[in-house]
Amino acid sequence: MDSQAGVGSVDAFRDFRAAFVKFGDASRNALIAVDIEIRRMLDWLEKDQAAYWKNEIRRREEKLNEAKAALHRKRITATFGNAVSDSEEILMVRRAQAKLEHAENKLKEVKQWYLTVEQAVNEYRGPAQLFGSALDAGVPRGLSALDRMAEIIESYLAVGTPGSGGAAGGGAFASPSGAASAGSSAAAAQPTSAGPPSANEAKPSGDEVPS
Repeated sequence: MDSQAGVGSVDAFRDFRAAFVKFGDASRNALIAVDIEIRRMLDWLEKDQAAYWKNEIRRREEKLNEAKAALHRKRITATFGNAVSDSEEILMVRRAQAKLEHAENKLKEVKQWYLTVEQAVNEYRGPAQLFGSALDAGVPRGLSALDRMAEIIESYLAVGTPGSGGAAGGGAFASPSGAASAGSSAAAAQPTSAGPPSANEAKPSGDEVPS
């Protein structure tokens, strides 16, 4: 039975390590991007939108007061016996009142959206912080483990594989079957020892005449 590990390259470990590093960087960048977007959204609601509609409320209150003042002046004029119509002034007051109510409702909506987003952010931050902590601790630990595994495999490959010839070819990873085969080949290659010839081999034949 072959005792060799079927390892031919550490390229798979190198590729996985590179992908793991990319995953860690992408995950950290994603967390940072989400935090920036959260801060931007809360600032937009709290500063931009809330401030805008507060200013609109003040401006529309002024417009309403102006419309009411114009209606009041028109009605004062009518008290002196002048036949005047105040229908246009009444319409302006109603329009100004409607615009003011619209701005007040918008400010209420902005405040409600701020609370909704803030609650969602608080629910997100707990898991996000856990994930960030896992990245900070897990990615370096995982990379260290991958590096150790790659070093072990590189050391294994540096010794060589059986049958490649030379000391590096056998090494500490040579299988028992390979050693037995090598021993049999060496025994077959050794010449047999030649002893003294027997009497029949040393005796000349009858046709031979001694000189």
